[in-house]
Amino acid sequence: MTANSDPPPDWQLGPLSAETRCCILSDPHGTIIIVHDKDIQSELQWVEYDRQDQTLSLIHDEGQIQDLGIRLNDAMRQNISQGCEITLVKLENGKLQDEQRVVLVIKNYEG
Repeated sequence: MTANSDPPPDWQLGPLSAETRCCILSDPHGTIIIVHDKDIQSELQWVEYDRQDQTLSLIHDEGQIQDLGIRLNDAMRQNISQGCEITLVKLENGKLQDEQRVVLVIKNYEG
């Protein structure tokens, strides 16, 4: 197997966008909503934004990390930097089915 075809380690899940249709909405005040149309694999502990990698990852109950799989534009990155909480909303057939609020952790390592 080549490095590109190796499966991810057990603690790293495939991107959420590969499992469900999802999108992210935000505003300059730090309000952040992730909308998805299928159940998420497990309970979430928090969501982590890595400023260096410009990625948003879900941290699951068992410690697994799951990248959102959505490219963040400049405005979205700035809006996320203002946030402290993320609301995840499950929509099914155009109707709200579930809502979960989780803490947003902003990873900002400067070397």
